[in-house]
Amino acid sequence: MKNLTYRELLHYLDLTTTDPMVRRLVDMLYIGENSVLEELIEEGMDPINQTFYYDHEELDPGTYIHHLKRDSAYYQEEMEIAQRDLEEMTAERDRLSTRSVAALLTSMEELVKRAKSETDNANRISRKVAQENDELKEKINVWTILEK
Repeated sequence: MKNLTYRELLHYLDLTTTDPMVRRLVDMLYIGENSVLEELIEEGMDPINQTFYYDHEELDPGTYIHHLKRDSAYYQEEMEIAQRDLEEMTAERDRLSTRSVAALLTSMEELVKRAKSETDNANRISRKVAQENDELKEKINVWTILEK
C-alpha cells in the first residue's frame, strides 16, 4: 500500500471504501482532473514519493516552490541589472558616436583650413613666379633693345 501512485491509491480507495467521507473525497479527486496533485505530477512531481528532484536532491512541493520563487527573484534581479547595463552601454555608444562625428567634423575642418592655406601659399608662389617671369621678360626686352 505504501508504494502506490496517486492514481493507484485513488483507484484502490474507489474500489474498496465504504466510508462516506472517504467516498466524498475520492469523488472530489476524481472530478477535479486539474486538481493540485494532478498538476504537480504533470509538472514533474514523483507520484509515489510526492517529491521533486531539484538541484540534486529530493524536495517536498513547498520547499520546491520556495526554491523556484528564490530562483525567480534572483534571475529577475539579474535581468534588471543587465537591462541597466545595456542602457548605460547604449548611452555610452551614442555619446561616443556623437563624439566621433564631432571629431570627424573638427578633423575635416582642419584639413579644409590646411588645404586652403596651401592653396593660398601656392597662389602666392604662382603670382611671385609670374611676376619674376614678367620682370625677366622686361629685362630680356631691354637687353634685346640694347643689343640692336
